[in-house]
Amino acid sequence: MSLIFHILCGFTVAFLGVLPPGLLNMTAAKISGQHGRRRAAMFAAGASVTVIAQVYVAVVFAKYLSAHPEVIALLNRIAFGIFIVLAVFFFVRARSGGGLIEGKDMPGKMNLFLRGLFLSLLNVFPIPFYLGFTAFLSSKEMFVYQAPEAYGFIMAAAVGTFAMLWIYIHYTDKYQLGSERFNRNINYALSAFLMAIAVFTAIKLWA
Repeated sequence: MSLIFHILCGFTVAFLGVLPPGLLNMTAAKISGQHGRRRAAMFAAGASVTVIAQVYVAVVFAKYLSAHPEVIALLNRIAFGIFIVLAVFFFVRARSGGGLIEGKDMPGKMNLFLRGLFLSLLNVFPIPFYLGFTAFLSSKEMFVYQAPEAYGFIMAAAVGTFAMLWIYIHYTDKYQLGSERFNRNINYALSAFLMAIAVFTAIKLWA
């Protein structure tokens, strides 16, 4: 029962964490609109693999980070800088009329897989997100940091991430998520979204 609980928690938290429009799901939607679902799925797979590493870091160091607030502050400062840079990047892209993906070529599946890895790696938010969640469960004596429970949680989080990305990919054609107007609006939306997270992070750091 403990293993099943950890798997369900990992899947649910990841699934809900990718639900709001963000960098990964919007990029997956655009790739699906331009190049098809199969190639978008390769991007989603790459992003999900990175999530495994991110959740692993969060789980392994949850106790340590919870006991050292200065480390969490450092991670938040790094996240703040990345969010600001990405917010400016997508705003400039929107003003120039560019999309999330350059050109109209047909990128290879491995290229998209690596692109998913890279963009997911830039998104450091999952580390403090899963750190906070595991620390909360641990404080309630509901989280086990040993195998197989911890590994079940980690793998389920990757599957939950892929599942939500696939939902975005699946509904791309139905809602015309790959149109030029949509791409421009998405760039503006991503810029605003990332700037909002940066402001929220700044408030937590310096308020």
